[in-house]
Amino acid sequence: MDKVILISIPETSIKSMIEQAISKAFSEYIPSSNSNTKTVLNFAEACKYIGISKSHGYKLTSQGSIPFSKRGRKNYFDKDKLDQWLLSNSTKDSQTLREEAANYIQKNSKK
Repeated sequence: MDKVILISIPETSIKSMIEQAISKAFSEYIPSSNSNTKTVLNFAEACKYIGISKSHGYKLTSQGSIPFSKRGRKNYFDKDKLDQWLLSNSTKDSQTLREEAANYIQKNSKK
């Protein structure tokens, strides 16, 4: 059985500890404002931004599957183009698919 220890901590101390914990969590998990304004990413940043491994990133660039620019031996990625590329293969929700199927059947059914 776990031991329970009761201690008295002033309310202001508890508030201060909570504020510090929240501040630390925000600073670790929310990107800095500098990264939000950056529009051109290097290879490592682009892989991290779209959530892929570097080896997969190399494969995509060598196949020409992902939009990038080359300057010398370095690859650079436009953040907006990456966003468009990520969203380019969107799928339809089940309701839309059902409606399209019903329309297709209605148009192509034998009379």
